[in-house]
Formats: sequence, structure tokens, C-alpha cells
Amino acid sequence: MYRYRIYNKYSTKLSEVENEEKDTIGYIHKVYNNGLEKAIDYVGKAGLINRFEVLNLDKEVVFKAKRGNPLKWRKYDVEYFYENKTFKFEMKQKDFLKVTNRTEFSFNDKNYSMEQTFGSWAELTERESGKVIAKWKIKFVSPFYGNLEILDEEYEKHRLFLLGVFHSYFYGE
Repeated sequence: MYRYRIYNKYSTKLSEVENEEKDTIGYIHKVYNNGLEKAIDYVGKAGLINRFEVLNLDKEVVFKAKRGNPLKWRKYDVEYFYENKTFKFEMKQKDFLKVTNRTEFSFNDKNYSMEQTFGSWAELTERESGKVIAKWKIKFVSPFYGNLEILDEEYEKHRLFLLGVFHSYFYGE
């Protein structure tokens, strides 16, 4: 299980991601290009500009997510950097009526589905096998923490990617 502190929706402060032994494994934070963007986001109630980065221990960016037009369908453009490769894909809301929080995407030649119903853990499922890969949830008791649990050891090497995908799509909505 991995855990990280969640600050308010406008904060650009680095949040340390820790494992169960309290060792830091990386960082996550929100990104604004300038002060004007932050002001616009504040006036727009923290939903207009959603960009997140996940960094490794050396504070190198390994994951980037940027939300598209917030006045339209919820969509994130994602970049993930792993072993000198760059993976690009988009996460787009699949439920037209917005009853559930659900998206699908392809990564590393596999298809995934990610879904969260109110009050439960968000789950990432490999679509072909139906296997749940990881789950994520925010603890809504102050101080707020995000929790990531990886259920398939094969994906442990992509833990920062998984964290970024969950955090961007569900927290950054």
C-alpha cells in the first residue's frame, strides 16, 4: 500500500508518496504554468486547470496528465516516461450520464478500464482478463490522504504511473 498527503486543490506543493515502511518512493503535485492560471483556477473553483505530475526519487518527471477543456467532456491527455520510452494516451469519460466515474484507455498494448462508484475504492481492471490490477481511494478525514494498493505484482514497477492515473482522473475531476 502506498500513501500520500493530499493538499487543497490549488496547492502546487510536492506531496511525498510513501510505502508501508514510510520510505519515500516519489512525489506528486499539481502544476500551473503561471500565476494567472492559478488565479483563474481559484475563481473557477479548482476545476478549470488540472495538470498533474508524478516525479521519481530524483525528482524527474515520470508522469504528466493534462485535462482538456473543462467545459466539455472530461478528458485527460497522459504521458508516461519509462525505460527511455514515452507512452501517450488519453483517458476520456465513458459514461454519458455521469452516473459513475468510468474511463477506458490503452497502455503498453493492453486495454484497461477504471471505475469508481461513490464512497468505494476506484479500481483499475485489465479488460481482456477481467483482473483487477490496482485500487485507489482518498481518506476523507483530515488530514486527507490518497491510498494506492497494487493487487498484481507485475505492475509494481509501474506504481508511479498507477498513482498518476488514479489521482489525475478521480481527484482532478
